[in-house]
Amino acid sequence: LFFKDFNSNGNVKYDDKFMTNADTPSLLLNGLIENPINPFTQKAIPLDTTPLKENGVIISINDNHKPIYNGKYKFTIEENEWWRVRSPIKESKSWTQEKNIKEIAY
Repeated sequence: LFFKDFNSNGNVKYDDKFMTNADTPSLLLNGLIENPINPFTQKAIPLDTTPLKENGVIISINDNHKPIYNGKYKFTIEENEWWRVRSPIKESKSWTQEKNIKEIAY
């Protein structure tokens, strides 16, 4: 995940933290708003997402995003296309295939 903080300059800094695109709101709001709330769900936006990723995150390796291959409101993802990724992501032992995932609810 690559981001630039407001008013920052200089060389690019590398952070080896385990991050996903879901960390974006937390990165954006950290240092700007105390106790941020999601305006749509009225739930708190955690500024430290590390505890949320202790058991890793579930991802799909499916890259077929064409609407004709998916449902109106749901992607068609095969059972063998779900993976759990943990830190450190560069090690193969951190990637395990998830079985029996029928549906991920949002």
